[in-house]
Amino acid sequence: MPTTATAKYGGEYGHDHQWNEILAYLGEHYSEVYAHTLAQAVFDAFRAEVDNRLPDGMSWQPGTSEFVYPADRGADLPTGPEMDELFREAWGAVEARWDSIEAAAFQGSVDR
Repeated sequence: MPTTATAKYGGEYGHDHQWNEILAYLGEHYSEVYAHTLAQAVFDAFRAEVDNRLPDGMSWQPGTSEFVYPADRGADLPTGPEMDELFREAWGAVEARWDSIEAAAFQGSVDR
């Protein structure tokens, strides 16, 4: 079994910060229940987009703001600016799929 290590890039890569960013993005356009359900769907899609962009074997652990990777791959980790860009790209991908994420979250049956 390969040994893993973790890297931290800062609290802005944690669940709470990202969750608050999503809620701010949603604004006051949705009911509380709708906003929470949509925020969860958006967060799940965002997490998948981040993981898809990370180097092979690396995964995001938003609950701890950490990134887990095989210990022998430390030299291949993204730099801070590269991680910032990776997160911007992931968010852009989520925005591009917004309608389908929202439709899947509610299957078209909830009042806003």
